[in-house]
Amino acid sequence: MHSSFASIVRGVVPILALGLSTGLASACSVVTTHSGANFGGGQFVIQAGFAEGEAAAASFTLPASAFPLKLNLAEMVFATFSATVTTTTVWDVFVYDGTPDTGELIFSEVADDVVLPFLRLGPGTAGTNIQFSIDPEDPEQIIVYNTTGTNTFTVGFGITQHNDPPANPCLAPPNRFTNAFPTTDADGLSQPTRNWLYAIDCGPLGAPAGWSRFSQLIPGLTRPTGDWNIRVTYESLNEIQITDQPDSINTTVGQPAIFTVVAEGAGPFTYQWLKNNQPISNGPRIFGATSESLVIFPTIADDAADYRVQITSPCGTLVSDIATLSFGAPQSTLSGTVTLADFAGTVAGRTVAVEVVPAGGSTATFSGAATLGVGGTYTLNMGTSVPAGNYDVYLKGSHWLRKKMANLAFTATGRSGVNATLVNGDSDGDNEVGGGDLSVVSTAFLSAIGDPGYTDLADLDGDGEVGSSDLSILSANFLLSGD
Repeated sequence: MHSSFASIVRGVVPILALGLSTGLASACSVVTTHSGANFGGGQFVIQAGFAEGEAAAASFTLPASAFPLKLNLAEMVFATFSATVTTTTVWDVFVYDGTPDTGELIFSEVADDVVLPFLRLGPGTAGTNIQFSIDPEDPEQIIVYNTTGTNTFTVGFGITQHNDPPANPCLAPPNRFTNAFPTTDADGLSQPTRNWLYAIDCGPLGAPAGWSRFSQLIPGLTRPTGDWNIRVTYESLNEIQITDQPDSINTTVGQPAIFTVVAEGAGPFTYQWLKNNQPISNGPRIFGATSESLVIFPTIADDAADYRVQITSPCGTLVSDIATLSFGAPQSTLSGTVTLADFAGTVAGRTVAVEVVPAGGSTATFSGAATLGVGGTYTLNMGTSVPAGNYDVYLKGSHWLRKKMANLAFTATGRSGVNATLVNGDSDGDNEVGGGDLSVVSTAFLSAIGDPGYTDLADLDGDGEVGSSDLSILSANFLLSGD
């Protein structure tokens, strides 16, 4: 690579690879570049010493939680200055997991003028933003898994064949009036360690052979004065996950209460804490209402409530479990997962009756109804009615048999992991599957939601109608009884 010079290029025209437009970004897409240039046109520095067989690349380091990621779009601006002929350039594109000197090459493609068009620019001064993307319907996407463990990926472009290469690129640079070249921005080099040049081996006459960071090149001789005009659009495939839910707190009035959540996934994250499902604002006693940790100090009696946090990223929103702030005797909660057998309908929003009975006893210490979430999860606040001890827990759905989980140890804050699978078919609610249930289903047979005779109690499989599949469930569980 030899000299470079600046030019002003207006109205950069995109050369589109594989037929996609720049409007392909999804809600999770992130656009990143080291360049300060306008990729639609403006002033660029043309790297006219860029020889055939050389390549330009930019590395991007992200949080580990952003991986794996899918590369949606790779772009680079090429340009000519006062060209005297139409230039035709064969270019290539590549992606590394890690940096190009030590990383793993996971993708490369050379323009063939069939799928990937050659770069063609007419006489005069012109620029092109080469945009490379994979059809989203193609099963073979560019996925960076971070197998190198560097939290870094690299995207680059090269010139496989110039329009008018010199006989010996080590003795003479390509003719600047008959070739197109990659460009850097005109506002100065901001990332000398994250811009890369792959140079051909010209010994002491050029840049070091192979891959070099700009920081390793000689200023004023082989180091460009700006960042490569490379831009990348990627999409993290790592959804938000809460790895540490906020904990319930029992304290005395006047003492601090601190709720904390830990989330992983594609950031950046924004946080909004909720009190009884209403957003909280910072105030004289409230700190961190929009951060990972909510601090209430000093607490007052009115602070007793259910708290949770809503976490938002470019990929969506997730709400944490409830954490209860209570004063005096400790509040306790019951949580777990309920599987509604033989049910294909929507589980979230359905209720399950709950009874907590001292182990071996018959009188409930606590009775309530748990509302199921996605996947059948539930959390039920039992207040102060269930002190530490051993209990039997009974769970029953509207047309499912009651299930007993015997002799469970509860602490002062309750019990988690109380999971159960409920048997389907108890349409008449008598805790057994028999003739009464058959009567309910038969009466509603062939009705659907909205029909006068339809009832949810007969629609055992939750498909919105009462039919043969509901009779099959009754038949399979006939004469079974609940606990």
